[in-house]
Amino acid sequence: SLFSSFGKTVVLEEKYFDAVTAVSGSGPAYVYMFIKSMVDAGAALGLDRETAKYLTVQTFAGAAKMVEDSPFDIETLINNVCSKGGTTIQAVESFRDDGLEEIIKKGMEKCYNRSKELSQA
Repeated sequence: SLFSSFGKTVVLEEKYFDAVTAVSGSGPAYVYMFIKSMVDAGAALGLDRETAKYLTVQTFAGAAKMVEDSPFDIETLINNVCSKGGTTIQAVESFRDDGLEEIIKKGMEKCYNRSKELSQA
């Protein structure tokens, strides 16, 4: 109950702690990297950095809230934003063609494996 006063908590067996490290413990850094990339891209496309940062942060906050509150799975939410032949699908297809999802999974696996190594030391 102490931890719940700071936010939401999940009670898990210790065997899952390395996975939690890869998802939640290190997760903020992954999100910050994506935010930084979007802010940098927005600035490169002509927005001033503060506007690009504001729009990006609000986008993340809104998208996170949708994932939390929506009855739809995440893939459906992605598809709902993409129109066939539209703008969003161009970026999503580019990310997928470049292996973004696999890059993220690979990095998280490395984090997980390192956490296991450290916990056994």
